[in-house]
Amino acid sequence: MADQQAALERLRELYREKNEHLGKFLEPVEPYEFYREIFPKGSFERKGHFEDRKGNGIAVTVPKGEVDKATGIALQIEGDGKAKRCTITDELDELRELQDTDFTIMSPISYFGRRRCGKNARYLYALVFDLDGVGMPQLRDTLHQMNKDILPQATFVVNSGTGLHLYYVLKEPVPMYPHNQKCLKELKYALTRQIWNKFTSTIKEPQMQGILQGFRVVGSGSKLGREYPVRA
Repeated sequence: MADQQAALERLRELYREKNEHLGKFLEPVEPYEFYREIFPKGSFERKGHFEDRKGNGIAVTVPKGEVDKATGIALQIEGDGKAKRCTITDELDELRELQDTDFTIMSPISYFGRRRCGKNARYLYALVFDLDGVGMPQLRDTLHQMNKDILPQATFVVNSGTGLHLYYVLKEPVPMYPHNQKCLKELKYALTRQIWNKFTSTIKEPQMQGILQGFRVVGSGSKLGREYPVRA
């Protein structure tokens, strides 16, 4: 138990170091501005205006008891009725309510209906890459590779708590037709192999994630606790 607590404290100190380093090179972005950049006004249906006939964002919050304490990973997200789904309308007001949560994820996608599934997906607004095994050397090298055009320059570099989320906001949202989803998945896999390299992660094998993958909401709690929020 003492060893686990010591390891957690080291990760929390690393979290603070990452924030300090990122602040030297990148301007911090508040959660509302972050999501407004991804989802410009008019992307979603306005609250109560069903005549807009547009998709909405969907965030999923897992109660604290349903999160593995050791890993911070949700034990159950879909299907058991315990996860709380939140529909994000065009005003983005709902995102403010999600700041004070331990584990909330959201995809950069608009959906028709309540379920986060491929057949309900309407538009993709950004490609996001989850980079794990990131210490200070890996953070420095990730920024260096972006500055030298070795890696594509991310729109946002997010401190997810123990890793990085790299957001590439698209100039225009891409319709999520089945063929497009297949092509986007192949593109994301190819870029993951490029981004996840021996200089950007201590983990050898890249973690491949699908195009529908959700990511911790900026401003909500990270794996390190609610007092160590996901920061852009």
